[in-house]
Amino acid sequence: MIPGYDYDNRVAGLARAIVWLSRRTLGLAFLLAFGSSIALFVLYVDYPNRFFIDGAVAKLLDPANRIGIYLGTLVFPDYGRRGQTGTFVIPLFGFLTSFLFWWMLWFAALRCVARVRASLSNKPTISTNS
Repeated sequence: MIPGYDYDNRVAGLARAIVWLSRRTLGLAFLLAFGSSIALFVLYVDYPNRFFIDGAVAKLLDPANRIGIYLGTLVFPDYGRRGQTGTFVIPLFGFLTSFLFWWMLWFAALRCVARVRASLSNKPTISTNS
């Protein structure tokens, strides 16, 4: 508790939601994908072409972004005309598909780590006492 701060129940609710999400693999993957997407967005906007990771991430996420833009143009076919709703919403489709890609990637990585840990814990030990 911070002295002089009026405690807000929304903060406690957010903390409970984060803890609840982190208990499952899918929820933890969601939290990691959210953090990764925000961090990469900040890096891309604030420091373009300054980090070596920028080109690698762009190559990795560009297909997902293009798929989202193509799907968005199916929903908003007037994307090219200025001032239309699609002009502002289509990039969000690209970001959403990139986020889903990160979510699947983190989920697969967490499942692989869990499987490796399980296989290592079930490994038979060699007994030296005969």
